[in-house]
Amino acid sequence: MAVRPRSRSQLVEAAAELLCREALAGVGQILSPDALARATRADRRRSGVSRDTAYRLWGDRSRAVTDLVAHLTDPTTSGIDDAITAALNTFDPANPVDTTYEAQKCTFQTVLVKNFEEQFSTVGMPTGWVLQAAAMTSSPLWRGVHASDEITNVGKQVLAARAALYEHITKRWADALRNAMSQYGRRPRHPFTVEMIIQLMNALFDGCVLRFFVDPSLNDPDIDDHERQRRLDWVIAVAADAMFELAWSYTEEGSHDDPRLPPAGSSGQHMFDRIVTTAKQLYEDPSREVLGPTDAEFVDKARELGLDQEAIAAAPALFPDPGDLADSVLRQLVVAAGQTQFSEPSNENVASIIKSVLGRLVEAAKRYPGVITASLEHPPTHPRGATSVLDELTESIAGAMLRSPRINCYDPVGTATSLVDLALNGNTGWTSIEAILRAIERPASV
Repeated sequence: MAVRPRSRSQLVEAAAELLCREALAGVGQILSPDALARATRADRRRSGVSRDTAYRLWGDRSRAVTDLVAHLTDPTTSGIDDAITAALNTFDPANPVDTTYEAQKCTFQTVLVKNFEEQFSTVGMPTGWVLQAAAMTSSPLWRGVHASDEITNVGKQVLAARAALYEHITKRWADALRNAMSQYGRRPRHPFTVEMIIQLMNALFDGCVLRFFVDPSLNDPDIDDHERQRRLDWVIAVAADAMFELAWSYTEEGSHDDPRLPPAGSSGQHMFDRIVTTAKQLYEDPSREVLGPTDAEFVDKARELGLDQEAIAAAPALFPDPGDLADSVLRQLVVAAGQTQFSEPSNENVASIIKSVLGRLVEAAKRYPGVITASLEHPPTHPRGATSVLDELTESIAGAMLRSPRINCYDPVGTATSLVDLALNGNTGWTSIEAILRAIERPASV
């Protein structure tokens, strides 16, 4: 008997409503104790779990769902941390002294491409999306048909667990982005933060991954595996390029973490940037050793670059000592986005990150020797208690070497001091820096 169009339409509408209301209940049905017990015995290498044990542990389907989501959103057990670490371990600039846009873009695209590739074998990716999709109608943002209070409560726990995982992912990638911004002497564009930029990049990343799995050209049944991989490599490269350009568009030239920097977005920040730029241009003269904001040459150059009298008059208040000005110039050249990429112990390629930062210091010492001289001879005086960027850099490198399981160094402080001193010699110290880092780095498998 033929099915009337009206009946078909009613069934489709009812099915959509059931999916909205009962998707999580359906996940719970999949996780029945009988099915779980059978699944544990499917692999003959394992003894499996009895039906009675499965009932005692997960007789309550809601408990099964919440326990499962806790496991699948744990950064370690879900494989998420391994995927991020594998991606970040590919960070290895071909030439850390090369700070050109193209060279650095290539370096960070490699990291982003690897992160895409990891998604095709990380169990937390498909299972996490199944649970998140099933729980979406439990969100207060959803305005359609809702599930029962019991299922909605489970859904809220699922969404909260997924949110916590995203916070963890944001934190790990934020450190990498800070290092990337320092490569270019850039900072987040007001009112954005590093974390906000990572969230936008992650949204693009998730959208690309989900799109790959439905892309007709990638799922074409008439192509072989070689052609499918070739097409996948191409779309991943395009997506990585888009992610990099997105991050670039939400940043601007200038320092982010500087003790003398006025509040973001203020007229004072703009004034600060122009003063530092003026000093940086003057320090390009290799014969210049120390420069103060009241020096006649500084005032003349500032006027030449278009600084108004208000900015020129404010310079001594922002930089009361030549050491303050030199310190801010050096921060912009070496660690514009700050030192926080060294804040946590990890299995990542710490030696390459240190090498990258030291490469920027080598380049600064080579191009702006007067900044180095002024920084060494004139410790910063403003604000009260301010420390030299060179001291902060030494401390950060020592802390990273002390905490990282990838580094084997019996004297982190002494080694960090030696590395910074070598970098201050310019290119002449680079060979020794590479030798030291090779000697203290453990293999990735250790």
